Amino acid sequence: MSLGKTIEKTRRELECERLLALVAKRPKDDSAFSFNGVLLNDAIQQCVDSFELITPFSKDNLKPANYKLRVGNEFALKGEIKTLSDKTAENQITIDPFDVAVIKTLETINMPRFLIARWNIRVQLAYEGLLWVGGPQVDSGYVGHLFCPIYNLSDKPVTLTYGDPIAVIDFVKTTPFDEKRSIPYPSTLPERILFEDYNPQKLKSALSTQIVSQLKDSAEKIKTLQSEFKTRMDAVQGRVDNFISITFAVVGLLIAAVTLFFGKPSEANWWDPSVLWVCALAIVVSMFAWVNSKTTLPWFKRTWQRNLFEVGVFVFVVACIIGAAYRTQGQVNQLSRRVQDLQKQVEKLQPSHPPDSSATSGTTQK
Repeated sequence: MSLGKTIEKTRRELECERLLALVAKRPKDDSAFSFNGVLLNDAIQQCVDSFELITPFSKDNLKPANYKLRVGNEFALKGEIKTLSDKTAENQITIDPFDVAVIKTLETINMPRFLIARWNIRVQLAYEGLLWVGGPQVDSGYVGHLFCPIYNLSDKPVTLTYGDPIAVIDFVKTTPFDEKRSIPYPSTLPERILFEDYNPQKLKSALSTQIVSQLKDSAEKIKTLQSEFKTRMDAVQGRVDNFISITFAVVGLLIAAVTLFFGKPSEANWWDPSVLWVCALAIVVSMFAWVNSKTTLPWFKRTWQRNLFEVGVFVFVVACIIGAAYRTQGQVNQLSRRVQDLQKQVEKLQPSHPPDSSATSGTTQK
């Protein structure tokens, strides 16, 4: 037998011994109890002194025609059985709005054959939003703790403390017992003795469960909508980036074409460096936009290795553009110098004094 089962059996045996000891104190008849109707405080006190009707008993909780039952050391909440004690960190139970808790009373009730009891939640707690759900009558012959299923129908949490009054119980005298016609109350103990025998952890608030379920479903739907929205926004951002990249590329090409069209070939420095930098900047910006359109992360959130690679590529492209431009500029300058040399050679071959046209015409006339 496992240790857990041994401990449970020991608790059950101890509880059975305690309850049987209370049952043995009950009177066989009501001959010593002459009262009738609802028991007043003196009659309740007489029953407590005679056969321990209420255990443990506190005179502070005894009222003119009832007794205040207190919060016991066990309760079930949110599918779990928990314990309470008089320690500061372990003496309270909080019932959230629309939730349900099952609470064991601190007192044990030992009902004789000639009494029944009726109990309900305190009016003060009812005004705080707590609703008691259970059988209102305690039958003759019952012995044991009472268990209160309590709903919180308010919009605020309600906190209960160990030992605080939670319900009120009153006692009523029955008609005389007839050995021939009255049904005798059971002579054995109740079938359910321990708190866990009632399976209180299975009692859950349907409203609270449905709200939690709906909140989870709503959270999943919101998450799906956010994912779809992000996907669509990424697609739109990609289209915008592609448009920007194409626009800058076209602008760069147009500027380059206009420069080439309006440049003067006769001048050695026909390639304007400012135009070169504008074209290079347009190409760099277009490449940035194109790369950014292929990823979902912003440029400043990527890894430094990837950013370094992209910057290196851009620098290489710009260097190629500048190198090609300077090479073209060098070729143009070289051609300009050759043209100037040819012009000088042509000038040298020409006579320094061209022939007089008037003298030539007069000799011809002679």
